[in-house]
Order: sequence, then structure tokens, then C-alpha cells
Amino acid sequence: MSAYRDALRIEPQEAGSRLKLAVELLSSRKAIVLLGDRLALRPMPDRILCEVITQTPALSRGPISHRAEVESAKLMLDASTIKGALGAEKLEWLVVDDYGTGTKELWHANRRYAS
Repeated sequence: MSAYRDALRIEPQEAGSRLKLAVELLSSRKAIVLLGDRLALRPMPDRILCEVITQTPALSRGPISHRAEVESAKLMLDASTIKGALGAEKLEWLVVDDYGTGTKELWHANRRYAS
């Protein structure tokens, strides 16, 4: 089970009607789009939250590993077919743990953490 079970899931190189639907959902702020199984794009009124779903084992979680996960997700988004449709949208990055019925924020790019 995933907290993103109601999100539209697309592949990074999605094309056609599913890509068009994903773009429409994000631009109208109606639904979350899940890019692969690693990145949830959650539309907010003034930005898109880019929720990186952690793949890091619990023992090695920390600011350095979370920054690395965000950088990896940014590269995936930049290479994806949906990136061009995001235009000048403000993107806000965070790392979350998906525990099935919800998510827990583990790291936020705009907050200061001890390294």
C-alpha cells in the first residue's frame, strides 16, 4: 500500500494521453502525479512540492543521503518528458518516507540542518 495510491503514475519518458493528463492535473492543481516510483509532484497554489520518496535504509538516513536522493530525483525530472510542461513553476524539494497510509517528511531543501 502507498500513500500515493490515488496519484496518476507516469513513467519518466511518458508520452501521449497519459502525459497530457498529467500536465493537465498539475496545471489545474487537481491531483498528484507520481513520476516512476521515486518522485511525487504535489501541486500547491503557488508551487509544486517535489516529494522524493526515500529509498535509503533507515540506518543511513541523514542530510547527506537525503541531499543525494534529491539530486538524483532532480536529474530524473530534468530528463523526463513532463519537465518541459512545468515551465516556470516554482519547485520545492523534500524527502519523504511513504509508510502506506501517509508520508513523513524527513528532509526539506529549504530548511537548515546540522550536517
